[in-house]
Amino acid sequence: MNIEDILPDSHRRTADFAAQIIIKSPENLRRFISEIYKHEGVLAMRMTRALAIAYELSPDTIHKHTGELLEILCTSENHGMNRGILKIFQHAWKVLNNDQLGKLLNISFNYLENPAAEIAPRVYSMNIIYEYTAVYPEIKNELESIIEFHYEEGSPAFRAVSRKLLKKLKKNK
Repeated sequence: MNIEDILPDSHRRTADFAAQIIIKSPENLRRFISEIYKHEGVLAMRMTRALAIAYELSPDTIHKHTGELLEILCTSENHGMNRGILKIFQHAWKVLNNDQLGKLLNISFNYLENPAAEIAPRVYSMNIIYEYTAVYPEIKNELESIIEFHYEEGSPAFRAVSRKLLKKLKKNK
């Protein structure tokens, strides 16, 4: 299996095809994850997009590898690749142990508080932290403060998601 041949472009149809390949075989999934380490460019972004789609279609398939994905997220500076992994962790955070969850929350807070970061990782991070407030409600106030602080400087998309989450945070107090 040559991943470059499976993901020759960034089209959705190509990513869907790759996601099906990932779901059909645990070996293909392991290969995708191991190859991500070798590719820091566009191919790595395509791979994480395919993994995110595979997660949407079959979460249990990816859950076994969340630790590896978290390590990639912790060590990579490829923001496009990190965006795909954060998208997965919007829901997959629930399968992490406490140490892993601490790492994910640290990364998420860093993205959320960085106004220079791309919008998608900031929004995914905001959603991860919000979902985590169901387990630890004491971080609601911190999340609310950060969102309000960055609201005015945020893009229209950031502000739209911020409004929705602020409404939920205030409703659940």
